[in-house]
Formats: sequence, C-alpha cells, structure tokens
Amino acid sequence: MNNSILYENIYSALLRLAEKNSLRRVNNIKILVNKNIDISEKDLLKYLKIENNILFGEWTSIDIEKDEIEIIKAVIKVVD
Repeated sequence: MNNSILYENIYSALLRLAEKNSLRRVNNIKILVNKNIDISEKDLLKYLKIENNILFGEWTSIDIEKDEIEIIKAVIKVVD
C-alpha cells in the first residue's frame, strides 16, 4: 500500500474520532499496522501537522505497533 493512501486513511479516521469525542487537540495516538508497512511515527506526525496543525502538533505522541494484520488496514487503538 502506498504510504500516502495509508496516511490519508489514518488522518480521515482520526478526524472523525476527534469530532465524535469533541477533541480540540490530539495528544496521543496508538495504531496497529501490518509488520511489512514502512511507516514511522515521525513521518506520520509530519503528515498530520501539515493537514491540520490545530488538531495535531508537537504535543501529539504517536505509537505505531506492527503485527500480522491485513496489509490494507490500520487499527486505531487509542486517540485522546
């Protein structure tokens, strides 16, 4: 999967979760991706800050876990 598609899907899901939970800022994100996906916390945060620097910023901590899941999925485990 192209990382830009994965980043966009994660971003869209995070926006929906932030709106649903009335979050003004996202402080912590924990996601699970396929172990063969080349994605880093630093690059994901950079993408999120470019898309929405009010919701995401230097205060946002990202933890990416890798395991045997479908390659086309990312599971958002924590958002607060």
